[in-house]
Amino acid sequence: MTTKGIKFSTETKLKMSLAHKGSHKSEETKLKMSLAQLGKPKSEDHAQKCRIAALGKNQKEKNGRWQGNNIKYTGLHKWIRKYKPKPINGKCQICDTEDWKDAANVTGIYNRDFSNWKFLCRKCHIYLDGTINNLKLRWKRKELGLL
Repeated sequence: MTTKGIKFSTETKLKMSLAHKGSHKSEETKLKMSLAQLGKPKSEDHAQKCRIAALGKNQKEKNGRWQGNNIKYTGLHKWIRKYKPKPINGKCQICDTEDWKDAANVTGIYNRDFSNWKFLCRKCHIYLDGTINNLKLRWKRKELGLL
C-alpha cells in the first residue's frame, strides 16, 4: 500500500510513528533498499549537504581513525581537496587564468579551517610558498659548481 499524496492528521502521523518504533529491518530488506538507491544521482546541492553533514562534531564516534587536527601534512591536503568547496569556474583563486592544481595553505596555519586554504595553479603556489626562490638559489649554486 502506498501513501503517496495522502494527507494525514497530526494524530495519525503520531500513531504511525509509534507503530514503527523499535521495529528492525532484516539484512535482506536493508540490502534491497540499498540496491534501490544505487545509481540514482544526487544533485550537487544534496551532495554538498551530505559532505558538510559528514564534517560534524562527532567525527571520532563515526570513524575510529579520525585524528582531528593531529592530522599529517599529506592527509590534511587530501582532506581539504575533498571537502573544501571548489571554485565555481575551476580557475586559480589568485591569477584566475589557469586551472587550479593544488590546495595551498596561505596562512601557514595547518588545520581544517577552510579560510586558511586556497585552490591555486602551480605557478601561483610556487611563488606563494617561496619555492621559486629556493630553486633560483639551487640553480645559481649549480652554475658555480657548488652542488
